[in-house]
Amino acid sequence: MTAEAAGATSLEVAGLSAGYRGRNVLEGISLPALSAGELVALVGPNAAGKSTLLRAIGGLARASGTVRLGDLDLLRMTPGERARHVAFMPQALPAGVGLTVIEGVISALRAAPLGDDRAPETVAAAALDRLHIARLALEPLDRLSGGQRQLAGLAQVIAREPKALLLDEPTSALDLRH
Repeated sequence: MTAEAAGATSLEVAGLSAGYRGRNVLEGISLPALSAGELVALVGPNAAGKSTLLRAIGGLARASGTVRLGDLDLLRMTPGERARHVAFMPQALPAGVGLTVIEGVISALRAAPLGDDRAPETVAAAALDRLHIARLALEPLDRLSGGQRQLAGLAQVIAREPKALLLDEPTSALDLRH
């Protein structure tokens, strides 16, 4: 969860089951409540269900059970409603994307508007500045290194200012400086 999350907001997961293509990967997962500003790492072997858990919390995998962010029931929200509160960053951005870095961030903002009157271009530029990657703004995503693509993906999720960030292997392609 981000430090910007308001007050006593917590993320609660109880009895979560999730999977793909008719196959359950997770069954009855419950986690202690995660408080606003808390940083939690999921550690385990490959194919243990870590990514599936994050995707289920983010509404990107079929799931049942309870996932609450404060008093919001995330599993009962539409994808658009959920995207205003929770952002998921996958292990890698999709290949073959013809957008520039700034266009990718602006697209993320248009998919989940902030709900205020700030221009998406201004918010996107601020996210790139925050990550010290403004120099990449006009670079095509499909021409970036793995680490640069990862930073561009992070810019897409932090620009949306969600209450909860779900980051799947966010540092795997980054150099030590980042």
